[in-house]
Amino acid sequence: MEHLAGQYFLNSDLRAEEITEQIKKLCSVGYESIFLHARAGLKTPYLSRKWFDALQVAIDELIRNGVRFAIWDEDNFPSGDAGNRICNAYPELTSSYLNFQISDACAGKGITQFFSEDSTCAGCFAVYEDGTVYDLQAYCGTLRKKWNKGRMQSSAYSLTSQLPYPHRRRGMTTPQYAVDWTPDRECKIVCVEWKRSMPGYHSSDLLNPDTTGVLLELTHAEYERQFTNKMKYCSSSFMDEPSVADIFPWTRRFPEEFKRDHGYDLLPLLPHLALDIDLKSVRIRKDYRQTLHRLLCQNYLEPIKNWLNKRDINSAGHLTRSENIAYSALFWPNQLRCFKYLDIPCCDPLGAGIGHPGAAAHHIGIKLVSSAARLFGKKAAGADAFAVGGDTVSLSDLKFMLNYHLTLGINWYNVHGLYYTLEGERRDEAPPSLFYQHSQWQHMKTFLDYLKKRCEELSGEYICNLELLYPSSALQSRLPSGASQAEALHSTAEKLLSHQRDFELIDEETVTEQDPVEFAKMRPYFLVAHTPVISSAAAAWLERYATAGGSLIVVGVIPDILPEIDSERISAWYFAKPYFCHDFCDKIPAPTLTGNKAENVLLRRVKKDNLIRTFLFNRSNHPFRGKLDGVCIEIAPGEAGFTEELSVSEELPKLNIPSWSLKFAPNCVPINYWEVSAVSAFDLLSKKNVGSSPVPEAGKYYAVFTVDTLLENLFFITEEESLQRAEFILNGVPLTDYRKAEFRDCRELECEITSLLKIGRNTLICQGELIENAPYLRGSFKVQFPFGNYGYPVLSSAPASFEFDVPQDYRTLGYGTFSGMAAYEGKTEVAQAGSYVLNMALIKDSVRIQIDGEEKGTLIAPPYQMITVLPAGVHHISLEICNAPGNRDIMAGVPAGLQK
Repeated sequence: MEHLAGQYFLNSDLRAEEITEQIKKLCSVGYESIFLHARAGLKTPYLSRKWFDALQVAIDELIRNGVRFAIWDEDNFPSGDAGNRICNAYPELTSSYLNFQISDACAGKGITQFFSEDSTCAGCFAVYEDGTVYDLQAYCGTLRKKWNKGRMQSSAYSLTSQLPYPHRRRGMTTPQYAVDWTPDRECKIVCVEWKRSMPGYHSSDLLNPDTTGVLLELTHAEYERQFTNKMKYCSSSFMDEPSVADIFPWTRRFPEEFKRDHGYDLLPLLPHLALDIDLKSVRIRKDYRQTLHRLLCQNYLEPIKNWLNKRDINSAGHLTRSENIAYSALFWPNQLRCFKYLDIPCCDPLGAGIGHPGAAAHHIGIKLVSSAARLFGKKAAGADAFAVGGDTVSLSDLKFMLNYHLTLGINWYNVHGLYYTLEGERRDEAPPSLFYQHSQWQHMKTFLDYLKKRCEELSGEYICNLELLYPSSALQSRLPSGASQAEALHSTAEKLLSHQRDFELIDEETVTEQDPVEFAKMRPYFLVAHTPVISSAAAAWLERYATAGGSLIVVGVIPDILPEIDSERISAWYFAKPYFCHDFCDKIPAPTLTGNKAENVLLRRVKKDNLIRTFLFNRSNHPFRGKLDGVCIEIAPGEAGFTEELSVSEELPKLNIPSWSLKFAPNCVPINYWEVSAVSAFDLLSKKNVGSSPVPEAGKYYAVFTVDTLLENLFFITEEESLQRAEFILNGVPLTDYRKAEFRDCRELECEITSLLKIGRNTLICQGELIENAPYLRGSFKVQFPFGNYGYPVLSSAPASFEFDVPQDYRTLGYGTFSGMAAYEGKTEVAQAGSYVLNMALIKDSVRIQIDGEEKGTLIAPPYQMITVLPAGVHHISLEICNAPGNRDIMAGVPAGLQK
C-alpha cells in the first residue's frame, strides 16, 4: 500500500533540465507518488502546450525511477474552478448564494429597503414577534437608487452631424430590487438576496451536476488525452479545499431538490435559515443543509470519484477546514459522511503547533478522517501534511507532527510542499519548502523512511472501545452566528485523549446504518457529548444500543429530539437522563498510564498478525517516565513508539568523547538591511520599512558590511529575478560574471567579490527596483552583529576548524546565520569489548553518525543516542550535524549544533 506522496510545487517558468534534476532528487528519498501541482508564481500557462510539455518531462523521469505521478486538479487551490475557466466560459455555472438583509420596522412607518447591487430577489418577508411570517414579494420591484451627477452634453447623436446641440443631461443608477411597504405593527424585514460570486475562490457551482461535467472535461479528461499511454502510472487525483461560495449556498434548482428531499416548499420559509422564528426554524435549517450535503456529494464528489475509479485512479483530497467544525458544517454539512465519496479522505491541519498541548482543535478534524476511513472501508486516511510551519521548521518538528498524526490514525501523507523554486515572492507563499532548499534535505530520507515504516506498522485493525457521536444534527441546524458546541467538543476530545481514552467518531446518519447489537460488542462505550439536539432516528438507535448491552454516556446537556416540520413542541430525549454524568473518563476502561505529566501522552492500539500493540506519543517538551499497565517506559520529547520499543532497558556504559574538532561548510549571512537615507530603510526579512520615511519602490539602496581581517573566496549570491530588477555595485564596481550557485535554490546566482573587499567599511548598492529577497554573502568567515540585526554585519576570517572540550552553540562561534552541515570529529577509548551507548544530550537538529568510518545511522529527533558494539581500543567518532533553515533564511537566532 502507498503511504507517501508529495506536492511538487510547479511555480515558475518550467525548464526541462531543472525538472529532470529535481524529480531525480524526489525519487532518491523514497517518494511513492508525486502530485504535479500548479502553484502560485507559475509562469508557464496552466493547461497550455508548454504546461503539458513540462509535465511530460516530469512524468517520464518519474516512470524511469519507478515512481507514480498524480494529478493536482486545479491551478493552485481551491479546487473546482479549473483556473477560473468554468466561471469565464460558462457564466451560468457560476456559484451563487443567499444573503440575508435583516432590519427592524415600526408600525405605521413606511420603509423603502433596497437590496444589494448585483443581486436578485429570492424572497422578502415581514417576521412578527409572535412568529408570523408575511410574504412581501408583491411589494418588491426594481427602483433606481439615486441620480448621477449632471453633465453638459454638446455632441449630436449622429457622428455625421456637423452641428452640436448643447444641453444639460443626467440619469439615474442601475435599477436595484427594493421593497416598499408600511407595516401595521413592529416586525423584522428580511430581504433574501440571491447573489452570484465573482471570479476567484469558490466561483463555480458545485451543486450543479453540469459543473462537474465541465470540470472533468477541462482538467482530468485533458490529462487523459495528453498522456494516453501514461495514465496507467497515475496513482491519484487530489482536490484541495473545494467549497461552496458562502454560508447559504444556492443553485437554481435548489427549491425543487429540497422539496424532493423533504416534501415541503422552502421558499416561503427562507427567513428561518437566518432567524430563530419558531419551532420549525431548527428543522428547516437541518433540512436545508441535508439537501446541500446531498447535492455536493451526488453532483460533485461522487461523479469525480466514479470517473477516476473507472481508470484505476484514487480520488483523494480534503474539504474545508475540518478542524473548525462550526465553520465547516456550514460549507460541507456532515463532513464525516462526505468522506464516503473519496478513496483517500484527508485532513489539513496547518501550522507549526500541530499536536502540541493547547492545539486540541485539531483532534476532531483528524479523527473525522481516520474514523471515516474505517467506517466506509477506505484505502487510507490521509493528510495534506506539514504545511505552513514557517522557516524554522526542522526534521525534529516534522517528526513530532507526524507522530501526532499517526496516533490519531493517519496512514497516508501528501507532503506540503516541494517547491520548484523559492525565487522572488514564492519564498513567502506558504513556507517552508521541504525539498532541496531545506538545509536538512540530506537527512530527509531518514524522516520519510520512518514515516513509511510507521504507517505500515499501524495499518492493522484499530482497537478501541469508545465511540463519540459527531453531532451532525446540531451542527447542521444551528444559526451561523449562534452559539456553537465546538469548543466544548474540542475540550471533550482533549480530555479523552489526555486520559488515554482513544475514540472514534460517527455521525447520526451513519450510526443508524450499523447493527446496534454487533456495534455494542465492537464499541462497548458510546459518548454523546455537548449535543443540544439529536435526530429521532439516532436517538432510537442509541436506545437499542443501550438495550443490547452497550454503555451509553451523556455529558454536557440532555439533547432535545430534532422536531418534525409540523411539531408543536420540542421533546427532550428522556431516555438519556439516567445516562447523564460529569466524570465520564472514569466510566471508560483504558490502559493504565502512570507518571508525571501523563496527560501529555496519547496512544493508539492496533492488532496485526494476531498481536495487539500500543503506540504511544509524548507531545511535551520533556521526557516522560512512567508505567503503562505496570511496564516501565521512557519516551523522549516529541517521540513515539510501541511499548516494547519504549520499555526501560538496562543501562549501558557511555562512550566518553573528551574533545571535539568542528569544521563548517561555507558560512553565509543575508544582507537584509537596505537604506535610502538616514531616515529611510527597508528590512527584506521582515518585509517592512524600518525608518521614519517610506522607502520608494525604485531607486538606489545602500547596504553596509565591515571586514576586520582579509578574507578568501567570498561570494555575493542573489536570485535571477533580482538581477532582472536591479544592478548591484560593491565599493563602486558593478558586479558581473555571475554563474549558477550551489546554494539553497536552483535560481541562485553568484559572483566572487574577494578582490573588491576593503578592510573596514564595504558598501553595496542596489540600483533599480526594490528586490524581494535578501542576497547573501557566502564563504569562510565568522560574522557578528555588534549593533543587532539592523546594524552592520562584521566579517572576520574563520579557522580551518574549531577545537573544544565542551560543545558550543554555533552562535558563540560566529556562525549564528549558518544553516547546513557541519562535521564533528572526536575519539573515544574503550577498555573492553561490549555494547556501548553514544549519548549526545541534545542536537539541533539532525545527525548522521559514523564510527571508525562505518555508517551507523541518522537521528533526526530526540533521543540523540545510539547503541553500538565495539571492540577494545581507540575509536573514531564522526558526526555530520544539520540545523534547520531558519538561521540562514530569516536570521532566527535559534540554537544550532551539538549542545552541551
